[in-house]
Formats: sequence, C-alpha cells, structure tokens
Amino acid sequence: MPEYLFVFTVTPVQGFILQSRKVKDMYESSILLSHIIENVINGLQSNFTGRFKLIFPAKEVKTKPNRMLCKINCENVKEVGNMCKQYALECISKRINYVLESIGKEKDTNFSNEFETQVNNYFNYYWAAEEFTEEISIYRDKYLELEKLMGAIKNIKNFNQPGKNQEGEAGRKCSLCGERDALIYKPKPESVYPAYLNKSAKIDYKGNLIDINEGLCAVCSIKRLYSTKKEKYSTTAEIALMDTIFKIDNDTILEPYRKIFNSNFDEQLYFKENLSNDYFDKNGISRKYLDTALSLYSNIEKQGKLVKAKFSKYYAIIMFDGDNMGKWLSGDSNFLKGDVDLEKFHNVFSRKLGEFGNNLYNDENLKFPKAKIIYSGGDDFLGFINLTHLFDTLILLHKQFREKVSKDDELLNFKNESKCALTLSAGITIAHYKAPLNMVLSNVRKSEKQAKGTDEDVNKKDRFNISVLKHSGEYLEFRYKWESITNAEVFSMCNVLKQISVTLKNNYFSNNFIKNLQKELAIFKEIKYNDEQNLSDIVEIEIKRLVKRSELKSNDIKKTKFEDLLKNVVVLYRNSENLENFLHTLEAIDFIRKEIN
Repeated sequence: MPEYLFVFTVTPVQGFILQSRKVKDMYESSILLSHIIENVINGLQSNFTGRFKLIFPAKEVKTKPNRMLCKINCENVKEVGNMCKQYALECISKRINYVLESIGKEKDTNFSNEFETQVNNYFNYYWAAEEFTEEISIYRDKYLELEKLMGAIKNIKNFNQPGKNQEGEAGRKCSLCGERDALIYKPKPESVYPAYLNKSAKIDYKGNLIDINEGLCAVCSIKRLYSTKKEKYSTTAEIALMDTIFKIDNDTILEPYRKIFNSNFDEQLYFKENLSNDYFDKNGISRKYLDTALSLYSNIEKQGKLVKAKFSKYYAIIMFDGDNMGKWLSGDSNFLKGDVDLEKFHNVFSRKLGEFGNNLYNDENLKFPKAKIIYSGGDDFLGFINLTHLFDTLILLHKQFREKVSKDDELLNFKNESKCALTLSAGITIAHYKAPLNMVLSNVRKSEKQAKGTDEDVNKKDRFNISVLKHSGEYLEFRYKWESITNAEVFSMCNVLKQISVTLKNNYFSNNFIKNLQKELAIFKEIKYNDEQNLSDIVEIEIKRLVKRSELKSNDIKKTKFEDLLKNVVVLYRNSENLENFLHTLEAIDFIRKEIN
C-alpha cells in the first residue's frame, strides 16, 4: 500500500482572529481553528489505525495550529483529502447548529441556508501529498517538495461570484468584519430598524452577547454566540484591572456592587467615568441603579487606596513566534547538521514545542491576576498581560522558551556548530481598554513583524518590540534583543526595563532626567552627527549628570540606587539601535510606571 507525506491546512487564520471586538471573539476564533485540526487528526487516526503517523502538531498540544503534517498509508490519497475537509466541516457545522438553535432559527430554512453559505464560503481547505517511491524515499526531499506544492496550491485563491440573476450581498454589513451582510441584529428598544438590513436577518436578538445596534454576519456569529467554556469571558477592562481586583479581593465590597447590574455587569463599571446616564442607556442598564452604584463604588475607591492599587486603564497584548521556523523545518545546513535525520528531528521538535506550549498554558504565572492566554501552540503564542506584571511575564516567557526549547539537550543534538540558535521574536502592544480591539490586534501583529525585522540576517531577530498606544493618540515604539552583553556582563533587557520602572515607581529618583534628556538630545535626532563614538561619550556623560540631579531620597542606599539606575540607563542606550529608540524607551517606562501597582 502506498505511503504518503500528507499536509492539511485551513485558512484564513490572521484575518479570522484579528476581526474581533471582544476578547471572546479572539478566544473562540482561535479555539475553532484548533478544534478543526484536532477533529481532522482524530478522524484520520480512527479511520487509518496503524497506517497514520502524526508529525505536526504533537497530539498532546492543547491549542493546535491551523496545519497538520503526517505520514499515511492509503490507496487513494484524494479520498484522504476529501475526508479531512469533511472532518473540518463537521466541526464547523456543530457551531452553526448551536448558534441557529440559540437564536431559534434552526427550522427557518431560508435563514439557515444563508447562514451556512456565509460560513462555508469563508473557510478554505488545502491539502497536498507526496508519495514515497522506491526511487525517491528520502523524507527530506519529500518534505521540501511538499512545501513547494502547498505554496503553489495556496496561491490559487477560491472565491464565489454571484450568478447572472443573483444580487449577491447588498445589505447592511457586519459590525465586526464589515465584509458580509449582518444576519443577526440587536436593536435598541422601541427604535426604528436601520435601512438595508438583509431580508433574512433576525432583528429581535435579546441576549447579552451582542451589543445594542450591533449586527453580525454568520462567520462572526459562530465566534460571538458560541461558548466553549462555562465561565465568564474576560474583557480588556478586566485585564487592565486584574491586579487591582486581586488586591482588593473583598467580597463584601466587590460582590454587592456587581450584583446591582446582574448579567449586565462589565468590568468597565469599575471605572467611575462609566457610572453615567449615557453609559447606562447605551448598555441597556436602568438609570434607577445609578445612585446605588455610585454609593457602593465609593467603598471600592477607599479599599483601592488602602491597598495602594491603581485603577489603570491600560493593558498589554503579546504575540510571539519562533524565528526562522521554515529554515529549521527544512533542514537548512546553517541550522541543522548536514547528515541529520529530518524526520526524527521533526518528531522531536514537534514534541518539544508541544511540551513548551502546554507548560505555558498550565503555568499559574500566566493566569489571573497576571495574564490571560488566548493561544499557546508552541512556536507561536497570543495572550493578554496585566501591565503591572508585564516585564515579569516577558522574562518568564523568554526563560521558558530558552530552557524548554533553545537549550534542550535532545534538540541540540541536531543543531550544527554555527551560532544560529532557536529563538523567538515578540510583539507587545500597550493599549487603552477602550481602544478598538481589532486595531490593537493589527498593531501587535505589526509589532511582531518589527521585532523580526525585514533583514534576512538571522542576527536581526531574537528581539521584542513594544509599542504604546496612548488614549490621547500619542504613539511610542522601541525594540531590543532579549539579552545583551555590555562590558562582558549579560543583561536581560526586560529586567533592565523592569528595574528602571521600579526605581522610578519607588520615588528614589524624579523622572526629570528623562524629560531633560529628551530636550537636550532632540537636536541629535535632527542633524547628521558623523562622530558616533564622540556622540556616545557625550550622551553617557549627560545621562550620568542628569540622573545624579534627579535623586529624591537621601539615605544609606542612595549610592547603590544611583549606580544601579545609571548602569541600567547606560545599558539601554548602548543597546538601542538609534537615539530615537532610546528616548522612546525612557518615555514609555515613565508612562508604564504611572499605570502599575
């Protein structure tokens, strides 16, 4: 019986996840793609017992990527491809049926058909196979051919064009994606329905999962109206406040306040600015509860001051991805030994990445009140971080990857003697809880690409890029290598950022040295200064002078604190790719320390 190297993938991924307005949209998008691949793997395993060998992803990975690679023995590989598509459609159909039943439209044939059509036209399923023959049975050759074949197949885009007598979708568009007709709409009580709604649209949705005046298409409905887990989904406001909620953690204070709103409670109500008639009207909350809410909120404010907790309105989102994964998987001689058994490497690599992804998923330091994981597949990750725990979480993620993957003895056996190592690059975006989530997601994806850089030189990767989207519209961005060597000493750059932030937070020094540095060094951003060494000497002398002048506390540890802060600021400067990067870093640190507990 012929043996094939077989790959299956479902798309789109980034577009599906990025088109989100709520954390729930993101989570359910990611989980659906993971469940599709899991259903495909389970289906093939049960139908080809003893003839199916999974390579990527590892079976144990909790959140699987959108792609599956395996070896399979079969008579007709086309049937295998069709089976994979059917397994994927089965998984999606479960969501479709769940949503239709939840809105009472499962027996409405016209609506159901239009709903299913939107979903089925959205997803694409691709597969490719390479047969192992007597002439060519080398796994490496088959894998490289398979990758080329899959790339060629994915370049051919499928689309559905309306027929001659069909109108296509000409109605009001979905509030989430803006691409397809909205089929489920939640009107304002006793309001006039908007014009151009799809004729089949359900316009009397009364649940809490869709906002007033929000309309969703079928594709966006299967992530908003489907619930994988029973517990409440997080919101960006909750992520921004997780550490504060944890510190207050007094049911006699928080619980009575939450009960006022019942199912309408949202963590945005922990911000006093939202205790207003406008907010209550917009979210369907009766105004009669406003005075009681303001009264109980005063107790929350008092408790917050007592435990020194800030009601920060900012949170962070992180996306990271392994560097040069294509080259590692292809067996590039710059990364792996020339005579390496690529199939064996794939199996070990898949298992190690799976273990790493699961370790992160189970790590208590990546749960409330520090972080919320959306996706952890091993070589890529998406999650939220409370701002107070930002630097500690970044240090943890990089340390875990280095210990579980980069320096794993089993993987090192495959690596050649070059300096190329298994690394990751991360994009981090800090944003206001009211910032549109799809905009924040687009920015963090861009930030990750900035961390990886466009240069083919592998040494340009292994970095993190942090961008700050202030509610005022101001934008800051900076990037660094995860680790640097300065004066023969190895520094974790995230730890350097943390130490500067903590020192300023504890009021040992004024932030005036940051403002003065920006003023004095601004001229060097505008002119071309040819003597770089002389400029560096000037900047470092000025750093020392201004840091010294900014001391606030006079005590026994004054000298040590000065030396530590000076060393950390100098390390930042020496490892910045340019002066603007350095100044943005200092300004961002000053901003972050004002927002953390």
